[in-house]
Amino acid sequence: MYAITIGLSSRSPLLFGLGIIMSLLFSVAYGIALSVDKGDGLDESTFASLTAIVFMLVFHALERYNRHAVDKTPFLDFSVTSEELDSEV
Repeated sequence: MYAITIGLSSRSPLLFGLGIIMSLLFSVAYGIALSVDKGDGLDESTFASLTAIVFMLVFHALERYNRHAVDKTPFLDFSVTSEELDSEV
């Protein structure tokens, strides 16, 4: 769920596509993990999933930094102009 949520909240088409692909791969890996005995493969899948989550986290953080610090997009825009207030009255 983490990968698809980050992909959907991103404005980058590349990160969106990676989020969709990673979420599908996580689903397949989860199905495989349920169908096989717990053995050495579980350690490898744990490492792969943690690596993918860290990858998404780093690129999401860089995208958010670029959006809010560099492009100066407000995090939550609650500003109301006087024209908007006058039109409501």
